[in-house]
Amino acid sequence: MKPATWLALYDIHYPKIHWRTWRCAMSFARSNKLAGVVLGGDQFENESISHHTAGKPALRNKGQFRREEEGFDAGVLKPLEAVTRGAKRVWVIGNHDAWEKQLVEAQPELDGALDRPTRLRLEQRGWDVIPLGEAKRVGKLSIIHGDQLRGGMYH
Repeated sequence: MKPATWLALYDIHYPKIHWRTWRCAMSFARSNKLAGVVLGGDQFENESISHHTAGKPALRNKGQFRREEEGFDAGVLKPLEAVTRGAKRVWVIGNHDAWEKQLVEAQPELDGALDRPTRLRLEQRGWDVIPLGEAKRVGKLSIIHGDQLRGGMYH
């Protein structure tokens, strides 16, 4: 397999994104012919639906889930897609992203309302969506969200 340049971005945790790092990543993407881009999990912080903020209304703002999704699409996803035209795109579900599914399991009436890969039409936009705990093989490289390795932090 011929070497290829990919951009891998993990744990963006939007809206807590580190914008200086984001601008550097975008500069790298504009300056290099990329074969692919990986969003490696935890694209969203998801405080508004986190089990850590359950029962704590002061930590949840009305409309926050929708606003964060719209802000991510406009400020992160669309600009990234614009500079990676023709590149492969991989979206890995991380543990923070999986809180959407956990909330739906607790409140089945929300089924279909919180699934960001569906709401953002990722597959139609050319993203290969990888479920939490599964790996995507790119040549000899396996792409996975890090917390799945040993169930802890900082891998």
